Amino acid sequence: MRKFTKTLITGVLAVATSFTAVNCAGRAGSTDVPEENVDTSKTQLYVWNYNGGYGTDWLYKAKERFEELQKDVVYEDGTTGCQILVTGEKPGSPERSAADIRNSKFELYFTEGQDYYKLFLGDGNGDAIGDITEAVTTPNQFEKEGNATVMSKLTAQQQEYYTIGGKVYGIPHYQGNFGFIYNIDLFNQKNLYFAEGYESAAKDDDKFLGRERDKKSAGPDGIKGTYDDGLPVTYADFFTLLKYIKKHNITPVTWTGKYREQYINLTFNAAAADVDGAEQHKLKYDMSGTATTLGTLDADGNFVKDAAPTVINDKNAYELARQEGTYQAIQLFGGIFGSNANYDDLFARNSSDENTAAQLRFVRGQAAILMEGVWWEGESEQANNFAAVSKKREECNFGLMPMPKPEGHVGEKNTVVDVMDALCFTKAGLSAGKKKLACDFIKFVYSDPELVAFTKNTNALKAVNYVISEEDQRDLTTFGKILYKYVHDSDVVYEYSTNPLYYNNAYSLRGRAYYQGDVAGLDTSGSLAPHQYLLDMGKTGKSDLSAYFSGIAAHWQKGWDNLNKG
Repeated sequence: MRKFTKTLITGVLAVATSFTAVNCAGRAGSTDVPEENVDTSKTQLYVWNYNGGYGTDWLYKAKERFEELQKDVVYEDGTTGCQILVTGEKPGSPERSAADIRNSKFELYFTEGQDYYKLFLGDGNGDAIGDITEAVTTPNQFEKEGNATVMSKLTAQQQEYYTIGGKVYGIPHYQGNFGFIYNIDLFNQKNLYFAEGYESAAKDDDKFLGRERDKKSAGPDGIKGTYDDGLPVTYADFFTLLKYIKKHNITPVTWTGKYREQYINLTFNAAAADVDGAEQHKLKYDMSGTATTLGTLDADGNFVKDAAPTVINDKNAYELARQEGTYQAIQLFGGIFGSNANYDDLFARNSSDENTAAQLRFVRGQAAILMEGVWWEGESEQANNFAAVSKKREECNFGLMPMPKPEGHVGEKNTVVDVMDALCFTKAGLSAGKKKLACDFIKFVYSDPELVAFTKNTNALKAVNYVISEEDQRDLTTFGKILYKYVHDSDVVYEYSTNPLYYNNAYSLRGRAYYQGDVAGLDTSGSLAPHQYLLDMGKTGKSDLSAYFSGIAAHWQKGWDNLNKG
């Protein structure tokens, strides 16, 4: 059932592989079982964890709390209590294959970049991962209040996706999205915030804080006294900010040149989703529903929305390449890349420029805005980037900038796209005692107290619903606090679907590869994506944003019939 079409995904598999190796870099090591003294008087559970940007410290601490809590529980005859044996070593890839799992001693897994349906179908055997329905659907005895199930913390989209034939074989692990991260300390030092009443200022410089303008604007949420005060609201504001940053001899935006393909494409996807909204963006994955944001371009290259909605199905879902979000994301990134003064071209295309090197430039204040994934703080800490500026991670102040909006969309709810495909699952064929232990540990890790503990440890979020109290938020870094607030107040879309047309072609249809376009006059072997066409506008002499929008629509209409129909 699982086949991939070469015509549309040539080169994309390599993209996916490099992304998972990049987005949460960690320490190198082996995949051997933990070198701990095994206590045979207890029941063992071997746990494999991808030690990326979110690390393994959260898991070590969780397992200690669990072992103490369960020290008198009998899981297997002849034993009392349990021993959770954890590996935190990072292999070449965070993804485990069905063969890896079947041939491994590890029994519980926390992975990243893991295609759940591909893993479940495996080599056609479907016997690599185990049934964890018990852990997910029965009351959770580890909750402080009530006995809520793990399943109740999943969104409707997640519940549908992870339930196969009435059973559950995996659940989402951690979450991660792309966006524009800004250096709060630098913004404060250089007064890079918009001032109250900036809309009426005649000169751009007068839009920002200064001696006569000491109050920040209300920011994107329109409410004074919140984390986004003084930040750009519209695309026009964002471009004005970039020009103002340049006047301070600071690079406005930076990113990793080595992984520019993933980082640019996925941030582009984030901008597109934020315009279309969760329901319309999700059509890209479900390919079923009514599209209300489709349009075409007039003679002047302006977007004109279709007069009537379009009912989307497997046969015509290529029409979604005409969504307004795609058009507006082109305008946003065209504005950023339209002037190489907005970024440092030396790094932007440098295939040796590591993601942690870009983060270091940002931490040092050489660039004001970092185009990145929200796991970046963990990576930078592991790379000693904060030590390079003689600070600890918690002493630095960074924020996630709300995605600016095009005119006509100001005030709309933010939409976040999770791109991690992080997964928790067990190996199939565990003994009754081992399965009970694994299910109990899953319940424990997904209880509210442990979800909060995970966020306090990593300053990142699990991809399930939970609330962090004001008191607990005090223990987060500035970035962690803002990330929680932003995601908590946004609609979240996950890049997966139960539609076979999608999951049989997922590598081509996910945001990191979706925005390919056939642009007249340019080499389109393999087609062009945002990191190629938009970043290379000056280099190619082609700066027609309309041509790129039309090229995306043409690409998908032409290639749709070549997709694997399953």
